[in-house]
Amino acid sequence: MGESSRHKWVKPIHYVSVQNCVTMQNNAAGKLNSGLYQINRGKMNFHIYCDYGNGDGYVYVSPSVPSDVDLNMASLSDDSSLVKVIHRRHDGKQSEATIKQITAFNTLPVSVQFNKNDGYTGILNAAMGPYVFTGFIPLFHNVKGGVQGWKVNGKEFTFTNCDGNPNSYFAVLFNAIKATYTSYKG
Repeated sequence: MGESSRHKWVKPIHYVSVQNCVTMQNNAAGKLNSGLYQINRGKMNFHIYCDYGNGDGYVYVSPSVPSDVDLNMASLSDDSSLVKVIHRRHDGKQSEATIKQITAFNTLPVSVQFNKNDGYTGILNAAMGPYVFTGFIPLFHNVKGGVQGWKVNGKEFTFTNCDGNPNSYFAVLFNAIKATYTSYKG
């Protein structure tokens, strides 16, 4: 993952009521700068960061988004082939990764959901939410002994599914109420 310092969660520079970063950029004839935007869903305001670095419109969701907001993650992006993840450390350094399906499943969309995991195995420690769920291989494609995994920055990371449980997903838990972690014993 490369170091990045361009994504900062600061005071919003724009307040809008459109669906996603690409729509905003198209409405502005490509003249918007990357930055923090406040959008409204279900009469609730929350922040997203729109990255227009390469003519695209990637959206990053702030950890401060309320857990009860009706957030359809699919509506925030026009591209379901990948996700970009930024990890910001306490020292201010940030790493960024682009994550896609492995070649065997590259025709399936990457599923990004807020506080749910429809079509995938549920997460442990849901009390540590709200959470953003990213699923790669849905339940109906899961096969015991099959290959699973994901591709990060162009490199495939795969494993053999030994027990029939779908494991090609990850969740980022914001832990808004500072709940205690429960370990998995399976």
